[in-house]
Amino acid sequence: ALQVVAAFEKPCAAVIKHMNPCGVACAKTLTQAFRSAFACDPPSAFGGIVGLNRPVDGPAAKAIASAGFLECLIAPGFSADALETLKVKKNLRILEMPPFRPGSFRRCLEIKQIDGGLLVQSPDELKTSPSRWRTATRVKPTPSQRRDLLFAWKVAKFVRSNAIVIAKGGKTVGIGAG
Repeated sequence: ALQVVAAFEKPCAAVIKHMNPCGVACAKTLTQAFRSAFACDPPSAFGGIVGLNRPVDGPAAKAIASAGFLECLIAPGFSADALETLKVKKNLRILEMPPFRPGSFRRCLEIKQIDGGLLVQSPDELKTSPSRWRTATRVKPTPSQRRDLLFAWKVAKFVRSNAIVIAKGGKTVGIGAG
């Protein structure tokens, strides 16, 4: 969850279920980002993990608390009123991460246990630059469509298999894996 939100500069929220994002959004406020991320797929968000790239304030905490059952919330800080709001949520694990800069998470070697050993691999570190993109169709994307394409590209990196990400306006509309 933190790796997803750390990929973005704006206030960002990611809802993770079964190790896949089921909603990601960036917005002017953390509250808006969370609401948009959750709205991408509310049934899948049930019991999910929420990652945020900004400290949680009172309004964001109220939005999170009203969203239903969430398993875990991780962010780089919580205001006192946010903690008061969130601590009434039964079984919500609240994890505070030290503050971080967007893009600062360096993924080390990934280690997976397999029958009879370990699989060690380098993470996907593909850097994308929209200035190097080529348009393969006659219709060229608008600047806002290019921003959405870049957003979707960043989210797709964290979808576990055969990713399909549909995004518009800095938020996911649909995420498919498998």
